[in-house]
Amino acid sequence: MDKYERRRLRLIEIRDELCDGSGASLAKRIDKSDSYVSRMLWPEGREGRKRIGEGMVEHVEDVFGLPRGSYDSETPIKQLLRNAKDVKPASTGEKSGLFTGQPSLLEGSLHDRNVEPGPEVRGKLPLISWVQAGAWESVVGNFAVQDAEEWLLSPIPTSPKAYYLRVRGLSMFNPAGEPSFRENDLVLVEPQSHAESGALVVVMLDDEKEATFKQLIIEDGKKYLRALNPDWPNRIIQVNGNATICGVVKTKVVRY
Repeated sequence: MDKYERRRLRLIEIRDELCDGSGASLAKRIDKSDSYVSRMLWPEGREGRKRIGEGMVEHVEDVFGLPRGSYDSETPIKQLLRNAKDVKPASTGEKSGLFTGQPSLLEGSLHDRNVEPGPEVRGKLPLISWVQAGAWESVVGNFAVQDAEEWLLSPIPTSPKAYYLRVRGLSMFNPAGEPSFRENDLVLVEPQSHAESGALVVVMLDDEKEATFKQLIIEDGKKYLRALNPDWPNRIIQVNGNATICGVVKTKVVRY
């Protein structure tokens, strides 16, 4: 059995164990279309099958909170999740209510809760400009703390070269749903992730002074950049010259 078949079976396990057996739920979790996920689950030999590459493996690990490299292991998914959690029981004082006999929030029913624990904080990353993003690989080694607009916490594991960008304009605003990005949303960019077709990328085109944010489409060996906004002029452009992928967008932060 080759690695692509093992990855296909692993994705089936994730669908069944973590998404209640629903392909649509899995697609929503990993920000892909139902048809895209279906193609990843098709067996080898079926025309149109989508192989699961390194970038998708990392993306699935990040979405479901799996340790890096665990997707390709043989450990059951639920055991991996149990091992990844570090839950400490609250002390008696922490569990008791403000008044004697009052139930604590931890003891309340799910019906009473409207919040859930956030992701584990993974360190701070710089918020940089679009000009800096275009030349990031050459400047990151000499980047100083004061060179960033600010430093923001990362909710997912990243490489030391990851960074944040502030979205400009509405070309990536999708009124039909997620993924969608409004102006001033903050996106976390991972330069060391492989960009597959369908990935959201920050890319530098020839003769451009600044990077741009679009969805990468690869069909028949040709590369295209697509705006998620269906009303955007020149929504899809073909990459005719050289283009440098500055990084893959992994998540976004919305501030209120």
